Amino acid sequence: MLRHSSLLAGAITRIATPAAAVALIAGCGWDVADPLGPSAQPGPLTPAPALAIHPAAHEATNIQFGEFAMHVPANVHHVRGVLLALGGPDTRGFPLGTPFGAPFPEVEAALQELGAMFRDLAAERGLAILGSGRFGRSPYPNEPASDQLLFDAVAQAAALTGRPELTEAPLVVYGVSGGGPQATGLTQRNPGRVAALFLKVPVSAGPLTGQALSVPAYMVLAELDAFVNNAMLTATFRTHRAAGAPWAMALERGVPHHSLSPAQRELTVGWMRAILPIGAAGPFHANPPKVGWLGDPETGQISPVRAFRGDPSDASWFPTRPLADAWAAFIGY
Repeated sequence: MLRHSSLLAGAITRIATPAAAVALIAGCGWDVADPLGPSAQPGPLTPAPALAIHPAAHEATNIQFGEFAMHVPANVHHVRGVLLALGGPDTRGFPLGTPFGAPFPEVEAALQELGAMFRDLAAERGLAILGSGRFGRSPYPNEPASDQLLFDAVAQAAALTGRPELTEAPLVVYGVSGGGPQATGLTQRNPGRVAALFLKVPVSAGPLTGQALSVPAYMVLAELDAFVNNAMLTATFRTHRAAGAPWAMALERGVPHHSLSPAQRELTVGWMRAILPIGAAGPFHANPPKVGWLGDPETGQISPVRAFRGDPSDASWFPTRPLADAWAAFIGY
């Protein structure tokens, strides 16, 4: 049963459908001239007064506060982790199902489908989902002040929902495009708090050093991407792998920056599903991993970590064989 805080007096609104939730969030168009995200210009890096959406106990909890939104599934009585989405689109769409402000209808539809998959994953793995209205041309600066703002948002959500466990919950960070720098910076500065990192066509992906190299990560690139430097990102991946980091990288053939194909959606959620039960301990969360599978991008060959004979700096790491097989199919083998 959710606890009602006195902080919420007079500030609680019921929402029965995602369509009603849309009315609470101003839609922002994604400026195609700025391919990294919508062109909204958010305010200063300070949380605004909270507006909470607090349904009955048998329904999901959806809250909007300042530039943030959070979803906690109805069946989750103790939150085990937070899926934090940062990036080019308005990532409040992931928790609430509200518009992402995508540049094309098919991209908006794909993001909505991924959001539904994230919410299903949250119900399955005991997660909350946190999204932000800071995106596009004004992403979070990659700096400690942004980290603190995000942690403050989690703490505020904990108070609004009556779920104190949120303040210590590990983060699964999903960084899209312009959200990539802060996603990796957050991981570098707070490796004990980040359980996993997934990057989709990021502007940058590091550098990572020290304990941050133990955080499992996956980076997906688009072959026809005209807006990020795939060669630079590939070099960063190789540097991380040479240092023993449990990273994977997949280049999707024949697609542009904004692509979010069904195969990519399945790959994203499948990897998160496998990583999430692990937490910050165990053989997967190590540098280098002692178990798992490595995939050679030149041949598509997959081998157990201990049996791999290729260059490990080029190879992608996976915790399970099915994930490695999905990677091989995704990159064209």
